[in-house]
Amino acid sequence: MNPADSQSRPRSFPWSLAVMVMFLATLTAGYLIIQQIANWRAVSFKTTVTNAILATVERARAESKLVVYTFDVRVEVLKENDKIVSAQVPLVGNIDLPLGTTRVALRSSGNRVQCVIPVSEMATNWFSFAASGELLTLRVPKPVIDERMVEVQTDPRFVELKTDVGWARLDSRSGAHLRDEARTALRAEVLREARRRLALDYL
Repeated sequence: MNPADSQSRPRSFPWSLAVMVMFLATLTAGYLIIQQIANWRAVSFKTTVTNAILATVERARAESKLVVYTFDVRVEVLKENDKIVSAQVPLVGNIDLPLGTTRVALRSSGNRVQCVIPVSEMATNWFSFAASGELLTLRVPKPVIDERMVEVQTDPRFVELKTDVGWARLDSRSGAHLRDEARTALRAEVLREARRRLALDYL
């Protein structure tokens, strides 16, 4: 072969290298586009979450509470009263004479209370959002008993009232007085028992 012919012959274009370069360029461009779309979706999703949080806070403040559950409470109220009178006895002097003890037991079932989460003070810092895992977390206070929503049972079928009058006492006086005291104390006893049960649930 003539060396001159070999030198004058044009070299073939490296098509395999060109194809590889084009492939890598296309792959890189595609990755950048996908990354841009992912970033746009993340920003868009975060904006949506932020708007949802703000709407939730506004709605929760208007509601003021989130009712977790309602339950019945059975309670017993005990009241008693002693009475002692002093008397002057000839040749003996002053003595104390017990007139007995009057006791009242009030048992009531079917009293209803609400267990709620107060949300009137809800703020955006109650929420935390992890964009990487698209995880939204809400931290709320422990439930409490709503004192405004206490239903004290008045139906005689659910109320048992027992009176034991002292040997020298009058039911119309000591008995009636203690029954009124027991009825007055019933609501506070329902709340006390409800709080006790709630505390046991969240130990």
